[in-house]
Amino acid sequence: MKSSLLKQIIFSFVAGIIPGILPAAFMMYAAWQHNPQGEFFDYETGVIH
Repeated sequence: MKSSLLKQIIFSFVAGIIPGILPAAFMMYAAWQHNPQGEFFDYETGVIH
């Protein structure tokens, strides 16, 4: 009983995180595609160094 509850918690945790990770990963990939020279893109301020 305990192990199935743990699996359910982990599953809901992962299912809750994946939609949050995908847009961030896509934005990072898009920024890398847009800026392939390897300059540093600051996501907090939106400035390319």
